[in-house]
Amino acid sequence: MRFAWIAALLLLPSLAGAAAVDPAMLDAARKEGQVVWYSGLIVNQIVRPMVAAFEAKYSGIKVQYSRASDTETAVKILNEARAHRVQADVFDATNAIFPLLDAKLVAPYQPAAAQHYPAAMKDPEGYWTASNLYFLTFAANTNLVKPDEMPRSFADLLDPKWKGQMAWTSELAPQGPPGFIHNILISMGDQAGMEYLRKFAAQQPVFVAASPRAGVSRECLATTT
Repeated sequence: MRFAWIAALLLLPSLAGAAAVDPAMLDAARKEGQVVWYSGLIVNQIVRPMVAAFEAKYSGIKVQYSRASDTETAVKILNEARAHRVQADVFDATNAIFPLLDAKLVAPYQPAAAQHYPAAMKDPEGYWTASNLYFLTFAANTNLVKPDEMPRSFADLLDPKWKGQMAWTSELAPQGPPGFIHNILISMGDQAGMEYLRKFAAQQPVFVAASPRAGVSRECLATTT
């Protein structure tokens, strides 16, 4: 199953409907001296290289980034808005986009490249554009799980040997329990899906208060990226 990470601009009405970088916006950003980015992306692999490329292209504008989970990003922006002290100029998220849209904290922005994207990868009103896709699958500790023992299907996760040996994030995110449950129900149907989920719950998966890629289990780590 795949999920798109969503990039959206926060409280920047001057950018609404823009298809290219506005010179006036760049001048204003240079006067301010920085842009603040809240991200859930991997810092060393994505965030820092993007910051370096941006600062090289747009001299005089420094990027201040803050990395947090999807849930933490949503809560932080909502709290800043309530306090009338919003700090972020731009953020990326998955399901965090929805409470922020409901709170009317997001401004539409349509990058020029988005015109080539499939319809499913962008919001028709320009409130978000997919930046990358995640394929959710199983992962295992290869020091403890042999290749021929690796789970290959949802049914394999019901093997008694995995009871208490699986872990997933406690975050209410697509790559956590909500996404797993949704995937089961749409792929198996309500009746068979609920029957499977009851059996899976009896396997006692362990909740880890961290992002899926940071989760650690004794043997098998299920529904991670």
